[in-house]
Amino acid sequence: MDNLNVILKSILDTVDDGIYFVDRDRRITVWNQAAESISGYTQSEIVGRFCQDNLLNHVDSDGNLLCTSSCPIVATMVDGQQHSAKVLLRHKNGYRIPVFVRTIPAYNKGKIVGAVEVFTKKSAMSYDDDFITSLTNIALKDPLTGLPNRSYLTNQIKYRLQEVAWYGKEFCLVVADIDDLRLFNNYYRTSTGDVALQSIASSFKYNIGEWGKDIIGRWGDDEFVGLFELNPNINPLSIAEYVRVLILRSGVMISGQYLSLSASVGLTTAQRGETTESLIGRAMDLMYQSKNKGKNCCSVYVPSAINV
Repeated sequence: MDNLNVILKSILDTVDDGIYFVDRDRRITVWNQAAESISGYTQSEIVGRFCQDNLLNHVDSDGNLLCTSSCPIVATMVDGQQHSAKVLLRHKNGYRIPVFVRTIPAYNKGKIVGAVEVFTKKSAMSYDDDFITSLTNIALKDPLTGLPNRSYLTNQIKYRLQEVAWYGKEFCLVVADIDDLRLFNNYYRTSTGDVALQSIASSFKYNIGEWGKDIIGRWGDDEFVGLFELNPNINPLSIAEYVRVLILRSGVMISGQYLSLSASVGLTTAQRGETTESLIGRAMDLMYQSKNKGKNCCSVYVPSAINV
């Protein structure tokens, strides 16, 4: 370590705020003594790890998971602006402490090479993780199906669009609208329709997963939205068909009769520079194309490569 780095380290270790630095890959390379004191994690436990390893597991007061939805440090590296947030940080011992987070871009020769996060302990109050779990369930889960709700999905779309802009990671968005759900509810009663939706949700949970890289949640009364990672070996149409078939092959037994629902599906890939609204709007338009084609089918649009 050269003299300048020794001096900088000694300065960082005298301040009361937690300070850490991440590079463009979100690898933590600096972790000061105050960060150790506030979080319980030592430098040897943190340095070299990635933000996305989620050791600190930042959430906001509503239970939103910032590391997978609206991370201030990612936003800073994308737009070059300072960001701030009130955060509940998870201590190494499992409880939550409130901190105020500020993120600052780091430049070298005019290019962003990483970001600094400064976090200040706000008070002596702490929160048990059971309380955070309760908040998370209320804020992020649809009460009928238990799937991620619209709020969580919206944050995920924003976060993944940032990854498209920053890393060029490809993903596609699927909208699946249940066909004639209102007629089904009118004929068989809404309670039967609710059970059918819960059956569909269970198929999603077992076959697609929840809170992982590929997720699907409930967007509206009769709409589901899914986010799926892409690679050259994946045909986007096969993803749309997979969602459609999962819905069609899920059902409910009523008076000895097996009832199921179909869905009209639209899928499109995300593009660099677009907004949540444009991506959702395009997928919705494709879903309505499927409705117009006779329902229980898929419409897919894959624009030109994201790096073009």
